[in-house]
Amino acid sequence: MAVYGPQWYPAAEPLRVLTAGITLIGLTIGIGSIYYAKGRPVLDLYLHSVRLALIIAVVSATARYGLLPASIGMSAVEGTMAIIGQLMANSIIELPAWQLLRSLAPGIRNLILAVIATEIGRLIASATGLHAALPLAVIVVVPGLAIAVVEMRTLIAIANIALRRQNGGGARPNG
Repeated sequence: MAVYGPQWYPAAEPLRVLTAGITLIGLTIGIGSIYYAKGRPVLDLYLHSVRLALIIAVVSATARYGLLPASIGMSAVEGTMAIIGQLMANSIIELPAWQLLRSLAPGIRNLILAVIATEIGRLIASATGLHAALPLAVIVVVPGLAIAVVEMRTLIAIANIALRRQNGGGARPNG
């Protein structure tokens, strides 16, 4: 809240709650393509129909209690539907759960690192009394640097591929 001021404090808690369920939506980005590629596009329709029905039910049941309960409900709906959709896709492509979890491990590590680094940046901005855009810069730069350090090998590999392509060398296949 150091960036925008105290008038935004009431919005902080609902946004924090929404983050949990919304974060899982990233898992579902490619799920529809899997359903279509495997000749089962109707699964996407079923999944989103259930999601819509749950959204209507949750918002109808929680709206009268305020934004925080509605946010909790929406986070639960989005998180649950993301997990169900992922499990359905895993079943279709016969991907064991352990293999999915293993592939998610680096992203989860970076997520945890970003959360910690962002909180450190926020604390630095608050402790130093920065105002306007300066706290935002601190809050963004600290996690960016932390992830860059952790992922330095990957960043160098990407830069090397880009430079080879720029110089007409093309990318070399792995192995």
